[in-house]
Amino acid sequence: MKNKIKEIAKQKNITLKDISKNLNISYRSLQRYSAGTREPNYKTIVDIANYLNVTVDELLNVENKKLISISLKDFNELKAIQKRINEIFKKYE
Repeated sequence: MKNKIKEIAKQKNITLKDISKNLNISYRSLQRYSAGTREPNYKTIVDIANYLNVTVDELLNVENKKLISISLKDFNELKAIQKRINEIFKKYE
């Protein structure tokens, strides 16, 4: 969402203060969402997307990300591999 809120709002001549006021979100929180230093909850994401008249995917810039689906078994195996790699790197620190 980093910079996406601000970018879309600017295209629509809407300020972050407008969004903040109309959605009852603190301006500071909205700035943090836009800067990518804080993640809003799902309801807030939907509210912002609706206010800006865009899809949640567009707001989250999902079209630029490749999503994958893996089984829990494979996920756990990847976690174990990652743990082992981290252990190896710690040896050389």
